[in-house]
Amino acid sequence: SLAEINVKYYACVSGADVIRILNKNTLESENLINVTFPRYVVALSDTRVAITSGSKSESVSIASTEDYKVTSTIKVGFNAERMVRYSNRVFVAPSTFSDRAEIAVIDSDKEQFIQSIPLSNIKANKSATNSSYLGIDKNFKLWVMAIGSTTYDASFNITARTTGFLLRIDPDTYTIEKVFEFEDSGASSPAEISQPQSMAISSDGSKVFYLFKNKIYGINIDDPNLNLSDPIVSPTSFTPGHIEAHNNTLFVLEYKQSGSVHLYSETTGTFIRSHTGGDFSNSILFPL
Repeated sequence: SLAEINVKYYACVSGADVIRILNKNTLESENLINVTFPRYVVALSDTRVAITSGSKSESVSIASTEDYKVTSTIKVGFNAERMVRYSNRVFVAPSTFSDRAEIAVIDSDKEQFIQSIPLSNIKANKSATNSSYLGIDKNFKLWVMAIGSTTYDASFNITARTTGFLLRIDPDTYTIEKVFEFEDSGASSPAEISQPQSMAISSDGSKVFYLFKNKIYGINIDDPNLNLSDPIVSPTSFTPGHIEAHNNTLFVLEYKQSGSVHLYSETTGTFIRSHTGGDFSNSILFPL
């Protein structure tokens, strides 16, 4: 993944166990943060960043933006991936295949673990496992997409699969305010249950977009029900793997080698244009 921090680009290079600090204008590497399997990085202040290491660590690493050294670690109790910062707190999601039904909260000022927000038994004894996507809307509410879990046998056949959930949480009280389930009534076996694939908050923070069954849907942040009948975008010539929203535009990343990025209007779903992307791209950096 990529992030812009202090007018520099931070590029997580998981396979090399480094974050490369790139000059924003020349894209030349100016420094390195040595950290195991870096997955995501967010700024905590002008002088500190938080880094997750996916399946390689149950802690969040804190590093200095002055000497690019890791200064401390915060144990969260699960393999951590995506993060979003709100006020003096960072909400941390578990890695995709951890099958954990919780989100960790850390204090970004004190560099301490505060608590976990449990996402188990949220609806009819069902749990929101693998909360892979996080976002903050215009009313400063936390949105979480839990994609669900999948169980395999020794031959890698699917033996069980849970549905995904979209949740709205008050980031101050940690109260779950809305619970939407991605129900798939047409599935006749666990292998046929469809799970949500990606989530993005609209440019103005008033809508939540989500990828389900290879179509992109959206709801207003105060809608009472989940929309699974009226997609905004229904790609037919490619398989979408990830979505982002920026400047009133939906960016849809194609899930394939040498895939493209396809742009659509957030409001009408009208196709705008496409750009050549990388292999199995899963994020976009929008320069500040």
